[in-house]
Amino acid sequence: MLNLETDNSKAIFGELDSLKLQSSMTLFASVDTQNEVFNAVIDKFFHGYFCQKTLLSLGNPARFNIRVYDGYSTVYIISKETIKTASYANEKKESEEAITAKGLYEIAQVLDRNGSYPTRMDCSGVDDDAIPYILDKAIELESNFISAYLLKASFLNRYKSRLECYDDIIELFPNDIRAYLFKGAKLIYQKKYNLAMLFYDKVLSINPEQESASAAKCHCLFMLNKWQETIDVLDSIIEISPNYCKAHYRKGNCL
Repeated sequence: MLNLETDNSKAIFGELDSLKLQSSMTLFASVDTQNEVFNAVIDKFFHGYFCQKTLLSLGNPARFNIRVYDGYSTVYIISKETIKTASYANEKKESEEAITAKGLYEIAQVLDRNGSYPTRMDCSGVDDDAIPYILDKAIELESNFISAYLLKASFLNRYKSRLECYDDIIELFPNDIRAYLFKGAKLIYQKKYNLAMLFYDKVLSINPEQESASAAKCHCLFMLNKWQETIDVLDSIIEISPNYCKAHYRKGNCL
């Protein structure tokens, strides 16, 4: 294989067997680190990118090496120690920096914002799990990076209906109100108003003057036709923020 002129494994084996080749070479290279043949196959046919899913199944995430296209003009080449940012048209025009949790988080933000999942993703070895995988690496580097947890939860809930992700964040950061607010909003979207109010009540126990939690709780009570309770909460909002027009408007609707 290494003597072939082509480096296109899909042309030789087809797409499925090409994936099998990448996975098996990753496995063999991990088990027999002295044999350079397996690494040479990875270098030639997969541009040096090991199969991340195989590495994860082996419990060996050390060879973190993926390539992600943002859907517009930029390629991010992420290794264990560095992040290279290159032009998609010309990868010789590139910059390189040390890998950091913040750097990985910003890449995940770009991919998420650009709608790269699932149609614009070009990610070797990670496929549609690129965004959560990158965020996992950010969290691995900085375990208290709550923004990475929140973005991962938002992504998983949006595409994989994983609402319980917010419970994990709440357990890790019980005094940070953002996970409570996000989960409450998702529950409102599902029309689970009574359950959503539990999370807004928790926010208000941490910060009684949190307007967005009070307003969201009012919405839940209003949708449940609990007019007097809605008015009571609105009165407390107006007392704190007398110029909050939306509270006056909602109170008018209740009356």
